[in-house]
Amino acid sequence: MGKPAEGEESAGREVVCVWGCDADNEALRLLQEIRQKHAKKQNAEAEKNLIRVKLPDNYAARLAKAMGFPVLGALPGTGAVHDGVTKEDPNNTIPFQPRTMHVSFTAHRGHMEMYRELFGIKFAKTGAFKGDQQLGRGYAFCGR
Repeated sequence: MGKPAEGEESAGREVVCVWGCDADNEALRLLQEIRQKHAKKQNAEAEKNLIRVKLPDNYAARLAKAMGFPVLGALPGTGAVHDGVTKEDPNNTIPFQPRTMHVSFTAHRGHMEMYRELFGIKFAKTGAFKGDQQLGRGYAFCGR
């Protein structure tokens, strides 16, 4: 548990982080379909709506609802890896401190960017979550 820095989502309030992920293969497939449809300038609203249904029902959002405050977690369709294990995330060059876990930037940067851009998801980016300027370690505020 900890408090996000001023200016971050939920600043000044207690927040819990659930390290790890809930690798939801259906959500991953939907994210990939959204990306493909956008590339072809096709409508992806049906897929986006299915993701919108998943967001309040993922493990972190359910925990946030039960506890009554925000939880940081990996988003549906993404996967977490251990910091410093190059073979798990070969394109990542961020020296995370402290070493714990992060969402794989090699496999999921594009998915996290889609969550941010299409769904307005906010990512923790300060303190122990400092890393990528826009995505931190890849853990998002759930259940706000």
